[in-house]
Formats: sequence, C-alpha cells, structure tokens
Amino acid sequence: LASIVMAGTALASGGNEAQKAGYISGLIDGSLIGTVAITEPETHQEFHRIALSAAKNGNEYELSGAKSVVISAAAANFIIVATRTSGSDTDQDGISFFIVPADAEGLSRKDYPTMDGLRASELTFDKVKVSAAPLLGEEGNGYPTLEKIVNRTILALSAEAVGAMDILYNDTIAYTKQREQFDHPLSDFQVLKHRMTEMFVEYSLAKSLTLKATMLETQGSDETQRTIHALKYLIGKTSRFVAQNAVQLHGGMGMTEELRVAHYFKRLTVIDAMFGN
Repeated sequence: LASIVMAGTALASGGNEAQKAGYISGLIDGSLIGTVAITEPETHQEFHRIALSAAKNGNEYELSGAKSVVISAAAANFIIVATRTSGSDTDQDGISFFIVPADAEGLSRKDYPTMDGLRASELTFDKVKVSAAPLLGEEGNGYPTLEKIVNRTILALSAEAVGAMDILYNDTIAYTKQREQFDHPLSDFQVLKHRMTEMFVEYSLAKSLTLKATMLETQGSDETQRTIHALKYLIGKTSRFVAQNAVQLHGGMGMTEELRVAHYFKRLTVIDAMFGN
C-alpha cells in the first residue's frame, strides 16, 4: 500500500521522467521501498491542511514540521513528503511534494505498532535540507497529486476491505455448518440464516461500489470524488457490520489470536480510520 500504491502514484502523477526512471522500477522489483507522508498531528482527516513548511533558501529548501501516522516509514528508503511552500495551511494552492531520503539529517522518527499488527511512525523534520531536484512537479501545484494519492489509496483500502469481508463471510458460513447446538448445526436456525444473508448483502454492496468507483477514477469521470468518498463511508459501515457479526457468530473463539477472524476484524477497524472514516 505505502510503496506501490501511495509512493508509486505520487511519482507517476507528479514526477518528471528522471524521477520516474530513478524510482518506479525499484518500487516494482522491490529494491526500493517508499512511503508518503501527508497527515499531520493537528489535521488528521483534512488532507489539504498542510503546515509542514518548505522554506526556500538559495538552491535548497528547508523542511520543518511534523507528519503523523506515516505507514511503513520504518522500512522505507525514501519518503515523499507533502509540504507547504506558500499560502496558509487551509489553502489548496501552495502544496509541494519532495522526495526525502529516510536517513536525511534532521529527520527523526518514532515507530510504533498499529492495532492491526502493522507499523506506523511519527516524523519530525528539523530544518531538513533538500535541493530542488527532489521536487515533484511544479512548486505550489501539488494538490492534484495529493488528490490522486488519496483517491488511489482509498480504492486500494476498499479492495482490501472487500477481500477481508469475503473471508469473514465464508469463514462464518463454514463454522455455522460445523458447530452444533440443540442437536442441529447453527446454520439450521432461521435467525442466523437471516443474519448471514444480511452480511452477504452488505458485502455485495461494498464490492459493487468499489468496482464502480475504480472504473470512474480510471475514466477520469466528474463523479469520481463523490463516488470515492461515498465508497469510503460505505466500506466503514459495511465492514463493521460484517466483522462484528462474524465475531458474534463464532462466539468466544471469534476473539482469539489463533483464529483469523479476530485479525481481519482489527484490520478492518484500522481501514475505517484511514483516509477518512
């Protein structure tokens, strides 16, 4: 997600030919790992509200500020950072992206595990110096790239969530056919059949809207933004419903570390919180 979808989209959307040639092949073959730092501690869900400043000083820029919940930063060779080169932190204009080496002087990182077993980092930039060469696209005109990154990330997260809901639904069906109560499999009880039918309906709605949003984004439709944000809302709503019912229908074992149901539940909870809940 961080390296291929996010960093790859940033480079493909905003990078020049030299930047694409220097990074994209490495991302594809795995010799390079990248990530993108967008969100900040004070502006969690408002992606255009960027306060991390990139002040020009001769032929260099000095980056100062903080980024929050940067996924896979601990493993990254480079970080594509959304910065503010002009305007206030509420403007869409004045956003610029820079490619910053993960070991850049003045860049400090605090790593931590996330609830789903993956890792994220808090990044602090203390006058990190970069030249003009790592600037992606035109200075101050990075909002279209930001929008493209967010859209593609939401689509990828939604596809992952649809896959997770498919696993949870099918695991629940299989379990209720095996588990017996009152000399009958749980799948014989009408109320549980209704519950599992609702799980399937919710999953199917999420899958259909994921496909529609992906097609609209690929085609550059005017309906893209509205549909993608509707999708992110629906994914949060349906994944919570499917995951909670999967746990409940598995009973106590649905919360155990040994059963994958609990792990998918936690991953879907994190997906809901990422890039707008």
